[in-house]
Amino acid sequence: EAKAKTKANARLTFIILALIFAFAIAFLIFLYHQEKRKREISELRQKHQAVVNNLQQVEQTVMALRIAKSSDESRIADYAERTTQLKAQADHYQSIIKRIENKKSDLMLEKSHIVMRFKYSLTHFTPDDKLQEGHWAELKKLIEEQYPLFHQTVNGIQRLYENEYRICLLVKAGFSPIDIDLLMDKKHSYASNMRKRLHKKVYGYDGSASDFDKKIRNI
Repeated sequence: EAKAKTKANARLTFIILALIFAFAIAFLIFLYHQEKRKREISELRQKHQAVVNNLQQVEQTVMALRIAKSSDESRIADYAERTTQLKAQADHYQSIIKRIENKKSDLMLEKSHIVMRFKYSLTHFTPDDKLQEGHWAELKKLIEEQYPLFHQTVNGIQRLYENEYRICLLVKAGFSPIDIDLLMDKKHSYASNMRKRLHKKVYGYDGSASDFDKKIRNI
Protein backbone atom coordinates (compact mmCIF):
# COMPACT_ATOMS: atom_id res chain seq x y z
CA GLU A 1 0.00 0.00 0.00
CA ALA A 2 2.88 2.34 0.84
CA LYS A 3 4.52 1.62 -2.53
CA ALA A 4 1.24 2.28 -4.33
CA LYS A 5 0.86 5.58 -2.47
CA THR A 6 4.45 6.54 -3.31
CA LYS A 7 3.85 5.77 -6.99
CA ALA A 8 0.63 7.78 -6.96
CA ASN A 9 2.41 10.74 -5.37
CA ALA A 10 5.24 10.49 -7.89
CA ARG A 11 2.73 10.38 -10.74
CA LEU A 12 0.90 13.41 -9.33
CA THR A 13 4.18 15.30 -8.94
CA PHE A 14 5.11 14.46 -12.53
CA ILE A 15 1.74 15.67 -13.81
CA ILE A 16 2.04 18.93 -11.85
CA LEU A 17 5.59 19.53 -13.11
CA ALA A 18 4.51 18.73 -16.68
CA LEU A 19 1.63 21.22 -16.41
CA ILE A 20 3.94 23.89 -15.00
CA PHE A 21 6.42 23.25 -17.80
CA ALA A 22 3.68 23.39 -20.46
CA PHE A 23 2.33 26.63 -18.99
CA ALA A 24 5.84 28.14 -18.93
CA ILE A 25 6.41 27.19 -22.58
CA ALA A 26 3.03 28.62 -23.59
CA PHE A 27 3.77 31.84 -21.69
CA LEU A 28 7.19 32.19 -23.34
CA ILE A 29 5.63 31.63 -26.77
CA PHE A 30 3.03 34.31 -25.95
CA LEU A 31 5.77 36.76 -24.91
CA TYR A 32 7.74 35.96 -28.07
CA HIS A 33 4.79 36.68 -30.35
CA GLN A 34 3.93 39.82 -28.38
CA GLU A 35 7.48 41.17 -28.77
CA LYS A 36 7.52 40.15 -32.42
CA ARG A 37 4.28 42.08 -33.00
CA LYS A 38 5.71 45.12 -31.23
CA ARG A 39 8.84 45.01 -33.42
CA GLU A 40 6.76 44.65 -36.58
CA ILE A 41 4.59 47.64 -35.67
CA SER A 42 7.65 49.71 -34.71
CA GLU A 43 9.39 48.94 -38.02
CA LEU A 44 6.23 49.67 -40.00
CA ARG A 45 5.74 52.99 -38.22
CA GLN A 46 9.33 53.98 -39.01
CA LYS A 47 8.79 53.12 -42.69
CA HIS A 48 5.46 54.94 -42.69
CA GLN A 49 7.05 58.04 -41.15
CA ALA A 50 9.91 57.98 -43.67
CA VAL A 51 7.38 57.87 -46.52
CA VAL A 52 5.34 60.70 -44.95
CA ASN A 53 8.48 62.83 -44.59
CA ASN A 54 9.41 62.16 -48.22
CA LEU A 55 5.87 62.97 -49.28
CA GLN A 56 5.96 66.31 -47.46
CA GLN A 57 9.23 67.22 -49.19
CA VAL A 58 7.83 66.37 -52.62
CA GLU A 59 4.62 68.33 -51.94
CA GLN A 60 6.67 71.34 -50.82
CA THR A 61 8.75 71.11 -54.02
CA VAL A 62 5.62 71.01 -56.18
CA MET A 63 4.17 73.98 -54.31
CA ALA A 64 7.40 75.94 -54.74
CA LEU A 65 7.46 75.22 -58.47
CA ARG A 66 3.86 76.36 -58.83
CA ILE A 67 4.42 79.52 -56.80
CA ALA A 68 7.45 80.29 -58.97
CA LYS A 69 5.22 79.64 -62.00
CA SER A 70 7.71 77.20 -63.41
CA SER A 71 7.27 76.44 -67.08
CA ASP A 72 8.76 72.98 -66.61
CA GLU A 73 5.42 71.17 -66.74
CA SER A 74 7.04 67.74 -67.17
CA ARG A 75 8.96 68.21 -63.93
CA ILE A 76 5.80 69.23 -62.08
CA ALA A 77 3.99 66.21 -63.55
CA ASP A 78 6.79 63.90 -62.37
CA TYR A 79 6.57 65.29 -58.86
CA ALA A 80 2.78 65.01 -58.90
CA GLU A 81 3.06 61.36 -59.94
CA ARG A 82 5.61 60.79 -57.19
CA THR A 83 3.20 62.36 -54.69
CA THR A 84 0.45 59.93 -55.71
CA GLN A 85 2.82 56.96 -55.35
CA LEU A 86 4.00 58.08 -51.92
CA LYS A 87 0.44 58.61 -50.70
CA ALA A 88 -0.46 55.10 -51.81
CA GLN A 89 2.63 53.73 -50.07
CA ALA A 90 1.82 55.60 -46.84
CA ASP A 91 -1.77 54.32 -46.93
CA HIS A 92 -0.47 50.79 -47.46
CA TYR A 93 1.77 50.92 -44.39
CA GLN A 94 -1.00 52.51 -42.35
CA SER A 95 -3.46 49.75 -43.31
CA ILE A 96 -0.97 47.05 -42.29
CA ILE A 97 -0.37 48.74 -38.92
CA LYS A 98 -4.11 49.02 -38.37
CA ARG A 99 -4.63 45.36 -39.29
CA ILE A 100 -1.96 44.19 -36.82
CA GLU A 101 -3.31 46.42 -34.05
CA ASN A 102 -6.87 45.28 -34.76
CA LYS A 103 -5.85 41.63 -34.39
CA LYS A 104 -4.65 42.37 -30.87
CA SER A 105 -7.82 44.33 -30.06
CA ASP A 106 -10.00 41.59 -31.57
CA LEU A 107 -8.32 38.96 -29.38
CA MET A 108 -8.77 41.10 -26.27
CA LEU A 109 -12.42 41.64 -27.17
CA GLU A 110 -13.04 37.94 -27.81
CA LYS A 111 -11.51 36.96 -24.44
CA SER A 112 -13.10 39.81 -22.47
CA HIS A 113 -15.36 39.09 -19.52
CA ILE A 114 -18.38 40.75 -21.11
CA VAL A 115 -18.18 38.83 -24.40
CA MET A 116 -17.81 35.61 -22.42
CA ARG A 117 -20.93 36.65 -20.49
CA PHE A 118 -22.85 37.06 -23.76
CA LYS A 119 -21.63 33.62 -24.91
CA TYR A 120 -22.76 32.16 -21.59
CA SER A 121 -26.28 33.48 -22.26
CA LEU A 122 -26.44 31.44 -25.46
CA THR A 123 -26.45 28.17 -23.50
CA HIS A 124 -28.10 29.17 -20.20
CA PHE A 125 -31.73 30.18 -20.15
CA THR A 126 -32.80 30.82 -16.56
CA PRO A 127 -34.13 34.30 -15.65
CA ASP A 128 -30.88 35.05 -13.82
CA ASP A 129 -28.90 34.29 -17.00
CA LYS A 130 -30.87 36.76 -19.12
CA LEU A 131 -28.87 39.74 -20.41
CA GLN A 132 -29.51 43.01 -18.60
CA GLU A 133 -29.14 46.61 -19.76
CA GLY A 134 -25.90 46.81 -17.82
CA HIS A 135 -24.41 44.03 -19.94
CA TRP A 136 -25.23 45.87 -23.16
CA ALA A 137 -23.79 49.10 -21.73
CA GLU A 138 -20.57 47.27 -20.77
CA LEU A 139 -20.20 45.74 -24.26
CA LYS A 140 -20.82 49.13 -25.87
CA LYS A 141 -18.27 50.83 -23.61
CA LEU A 142 -15.59 48.19 -24.27
CA ILE A 143 -15.97 48.24 -28.07
CA GLU A 144 -16.03 52.04 -28.26
CA GLU A 145 -12.87 52.20 -26.12
CA GLN A 146 -11.06 49.50 -28.08
CA TYR A 147 -12.13 50.90 -31.47
CA PRO A 148 -12.38 54.72 -31.19
CA LEU A 149 -13.80 55.11 -34.72
CA PHE A 150 -16.56 52.53 -34.23
CA HIS A 151 -19.38 54.79 -33.02
CA GLN A 152 -18.53 57.53 -35.49
CA THR A 153 -18.36 55.08 -38.41
CA VAL A 154 -21.67 53.29 -37.86
CA ASN A 155 -23.53 56.54 -37.11
CA GLY A 156 -21.74 58.60 -39.75
CA ILE A 157 -24.59 58.88 -42.26
CA GLN A 158 -27.68 58.22 -40.15
CA ARG A 159 -27.99 57.75 -36.41
CA LEU A 160 -28.92 54.13 -35.69
CA TYR A 161 -31.74 52.97 -33.47
CA GLU A 162 -30.71 51.08 -30.33
CA ASN A 163 -31.45 47.62 -31.77
CA GLU A 164 -29.55 48.46 -34.96
CA TYR A 165 -26.53 49.62 -32.96
CA ARG A 166 -26.65 46.48 -30.85
CA ILE A 167 -26.49 44.36 -34.00
CA CYS A 168 -23.34 46.25 -34.99
CA LEU A 169 -21.85 45.63 -31.53
CA LEU A 170 -22.57 41.89 -31.73
CA VAL A 171 -21.17 41.63 -35.25
CA LYS A 172 -18.02 43.41 -34.09
CA ALA A 173 -17.78 40.98 -31.16
CA GLY A 174 -17.82 38.07 -33.62
CA PHE A 175 -21.30 36.65 -33.05
CA SER A 176 -23.08 34.76 -35.85
CA PRO A 177 -26.53 35.77 -37.17
CA ILE A 178 -28.16 32.89 -35.26
CA ASP A 179 -26.39 33.97 -32.06
CA ILE A 180 -27.55 37.56 -32.62
CA ASP A 181 -31.17 36.40 -33.00
CA LEU A 182 -30.92 34.54 -29.68
CA LEU A 183 -29.10 37.29 -27.79
CA MET A 184 -31.61 39.91 -28.94
CA ASP A 185 -34.56 37.56 -28.40
CA LYS A 186 -35.70 37.90 -32.00
CA LYS A 187 -37.22 35.47 -34.46
CA HIS A 188 -35.07 33.43 -36.81
CA SER A 189 -33.41 35.38 -39.68
CA TYR A 190 -33.97 38.76 -37.97
CA ALA A 191 -30.23 39.49 -37.93
CA SER A 192 -29.73 38.27 -41.50
CA ASN A 193 -32.37 40.65 -42.84
CA MET A 194 -31.28 43.58 -40.68
CA ARG A 195 -27.60 43.33 -41.60
CA LYS A 196 -28.35 43.83 -45.29
CA ARG A 197 -30.52 46.86 -44.51
CA LEU A 198 -27.87 48.22 -42.18
CA HIS A 199 -25.26 48.11 -44.95
CA LYS A 200 -27.30 50.71 -46.84
CA LYS A 201 -27.93 52.79 -43.72
CA VAL A 202 -24.33 52.76 -42.45
CA TYR A 203 -22.40 52.94 -45.72
CA GLY A 204 -24.87 54.70 -47.99
CA TYR A 205 -25.12 52.05 -50.72
CA ASP A 206 -26.45 48.51 -51.16
CA GLY A 207 -24.41 45.53 -50.05
CA SER A 208 -24.84 42.00 -48.76
CA ALA A 209 -25.05 40.95 -45.11
CA SER A 210 -21.61 39.34 -45.36
CA ASP A 211 -20.18 42.58 -46.82
CA PHE A 212 -21.62 44.41 -43.82
CA ASP A 213 -19.98 41.96 -41.40
CA LYS A 214 -16.57 42.35 -43.05
CA LYS A 215 -16.73 46.13 -42.94
CA ILE A 216 -17.89 46.28 -39.32
CA ARG A 217 -15.18 43.84 -38.23
CA ASN A 218 -12.53 45.86 -40.07
CA ILE A 219 -13.33 49.12 -38.25
